[in-house]
Amino acid sequence: MSFKQEATARQLRTQIPTQDAKSSHARVVIALSAAYASDEMRWYAERALAGHAAAADQLEALLEDSQAAVRVNYATLFEAFEAAFHGKPIPQGGAAARMHYLARRGVQPSSQGEWLALWHLTLMQAGPTQRAAADRLLAAVGPVGLPWRTLWSAGVGAGGFSTHALVSRPIVRILRIVHGPDGDLVTARTRRDHIGTWDLATGAPRPEPSETTETSGTTQADQGPRGWRPAGAADGEVDLPRMPEYVRRGVRSGRHLVLASTDGVFVVELDFVVELDRDAGREAPAGLLKQLVGTGTTLAPGPLPAEALAPTTDWLTDVWDAAAIKRFPQESLPSALSDAGAREFLASLGFPCVTGFLELDTTGLASAGLQPVADVAEPVDDPAEAHTTYFSLGWWQGSRLLLNGRDGRVLLDGSSGIDDTLAGSSLSRFVAMVRLHYWWFASDWSIENTESDVRHWLNLIDPQAYATQGWQRVFEDYNFGDRV
Repeated sequence: MSFKQEATARQLRTQIPTQDAKSSHARVVIALSAAYASDEMRWYAERALAGHAAAADQLEALLEDSQAAVRVNYATLFEAFEAAFHGKPIPQGGAAARMHYLARRGVQPSSQGEWLALWHLTLMQAGPTQRAAADRLLAAVGPVGLPWRTLWSAGVGAGGFSTHALVSRPIVRILRIVHGPDGDLVTARTRRDHIGTWDLATGAPRPEPSETTETSGTTQADQGPRGWRPAGAADGEVDLPRMPEYVRRGVRSGRHLVLASTDGVFVVELDFVVELDRDAGREAPAGLLKQLVGTGTTLAPGPLPAEALAPTTDWLTDVWDAAAIKRFPQESLPSALSDAGAREFLASLGFPCVTGFLELDTTGLASAGLQPVADVAEPVDDPAEAHTTYFSLGWWQGSRLLLNGRDGRVLLDGSSGIDDTLAGSSLSRFVAMVRLHYWWFASDWSIENTESDVRHWLNLIDPQAYATQGWQRVFEDYNFGDRV
């Protein structure tokens, strides 16, 4: 259904008030989403439902509605997605954000079944909170055949991170299906280290077996620009279904296919009937899994973690070893430290005694404790500072890192040539900023642009400190010898 002349459609759009138009599109979405719709309505929904949902600002809700989403043609869905979020940042963590990452990676399926299999994989990789949605999608698929179905996933899917733990995405170099005492297992390794061992069928973690035998009849494969090839070979053909290019390695044993991507390891089960249809599988037109023009959508900044404004010991030990967090009982703190906030923070939460990034070294606190510094050149032009005692926290960017005992600010002594002295408006804010930066620095990122999030968060935590030269230069690797 369409207008014979585009000019007619454009004229109608200018005559109908925006809110009225949205209401009209919303009513169409309800009608087209109905499970009992006629064949004609279902035909139209396949081609137009996503567009109406985008016009009604309901595309995110459509992606969450499995019953309706499975009936939408994947090509029109991608078009509607670009239109719905053109110039409108996408909230992180939802279905639209997952769609954004697929579009960023150039994923373009060749069939409806392949699209639904990829969307189901995305839900499985999003973690336990989306497993129910993944199950609903499978239940809603109905007669549409999936060339493969994800059984389990281990790792961190695109956008599926949390600041409560470092994001670990080790690069899989060795992927095997082996037979152990408890059945078939999947093992993954880097060049040197063991990544994990899982039950082939269920994904339940298993200890690394001391003795295993390679499962017979397996097919090992790597993926390059032209698709799958035998592992270690420059070219050749392998009996594996098409996968997006961020899937790098595969091992097939019968109907089970173990795959390693830049996000982690996952196992799919091949549909034998669909697999026989070559057009639905590996021999689809070349180039469909990559696009020359990327998505025009962007993500909104992630919400500031609540712990950043009120740090807890657990939040600190999520990324640092518990032994690195040093508590100082109130009675052990010097009386010259009069700032109540700093005293409470040091006694209740503790201070991270760490080194190895940003040229920060506070490890001396663990043994020496909080010591006054006698030879401090006044770091600020304020007469009130004349009788202030400063305490050494360590070193940062070539300068001594000091705690102002009167007001609890964290300062640099200026010895490195950095003109701005402020490092943190309070001890709590400084620690929160360091902790978030370390989480970003020490994590593995496959496609997420988390630097923009961290910058945004640091500015929210302490805008005065974030604006200083010291904090602005921490995102420039060439400034730091320990960033390589």
